[in-house]
Amino acid sequence: MKLENGYQGLVWEVPLTNQLGYAYVQTIDPNQLGHVSPSFLLKILDYRSEVALKKFELEHFQQFDLLTSHLLSMGTPPQRKGEVRWKAVGYLPLIPFDHLLPEFKILNNESDEPFDYDKIPQDATWVVYWGGALADYYKEYATYEQVKHLGWLTHFNVAFVHHRITMEWMRKLGLDYTQYQTKQWSEEFLMLQKYQVKTTTLFSEVDPAIRAKAIGNFCERN
Repeated sequence: MKLENGYQGLVWEVPLTNQLGYAYVQTIDPNQLGHVSPSFLLKILDYRSEVALKKFELEHFQQFDLLTSHLLSMGTPPQRKGEVRWKAVGYLPLIPFDHLLPEFKILNNESDEPFDYDKIPQDATWVVYWGGALADYYKEYATYEQVKHLGWLTHFNVAFVHHRITMEWMRKLGLDYTQYQTKQWSEEFLMLQKYQVKTTTLFSEVDPAIRAKAIGNFCERN
């Protein structure tokens, strides 16, 4: 298809692994919307197909919510090379929600002990980022309840982000994403991604009033 507006608002068909068919994601460039971010945003739509799309119908795709919180990604979607090739299928108009730069989270782990991937700290040990850079964070820590619906501040190489998208769909379908394997990520990064899936929330379970924003008042917020 002809890219009339670049990648802004573009919907892509992304092949999933584990014979799960195809996912559909929308790319949004925050820098074109008055924000500053080193990465573009990926919106994983809550729609999956067993077969490749034959025709893009705007009304069909406009009905779908997000599957989970945004992912940050860098690079050019692989369209001609690689095992997984993305296919541009059509544009979705941006909605007011798309003009907001979502907040992200990171767990502040200062322990010298090996990280416990089975534990989810509930106390105020979570850092909230209001932008996509490491310097863009609130000084006040948050509890897990305040941030569990937020995505993590992880900048994915777009060539391999289909692994994370597959794990998100495995969770949605009730499959055991903790058994997911790939040689394209290090074992440590794969473990981290499974932990990130575990510590985020499906958007269908998130009140629209708090989506993409941590719960609570942070003094640095405008």
